Amino acid sequence: MARTPITDEQDFIEALAGLDDKSEGAIADVFAAWNLSSARSERAQEFARNVVRVLQAAVDLGNDPATALRNIKNYPIRSFENKTALDMVEEGRTDDVVAYLQSLSAGYVG
Repeated sequence: MARTPITDEQDFIEALAGLDDKSEGAIADVFAAWNLSSARSERAQEFARNVVRVLQAAVDLGNDPATALRNIKNYPIRSFENKTALDMVEEGRTDDVVAYLQSLSAGYVG
């Protein structure tokens, strides 16, 4: 099956949103179709890198990649006005999301 190139941020979001198969293979297909080396714009490449950073932080919490992807796409975060992690990346707040996820990984400190 030939992959359709994903050329901008919206294509990338739609590909992530359209993943019904929660396997690691489906996730790999989205990133392969994205093909960072041929993405049309610097901004699109930065967006993809930011999604990968957030996805890695979610995996570091102990999730498998498919669960981590489902979480960053679908679960609102109260601390961010009930926006999803993906919403926050779209708003340019990747560092905030990564820091938040890393703080969860560290556990409660009181």
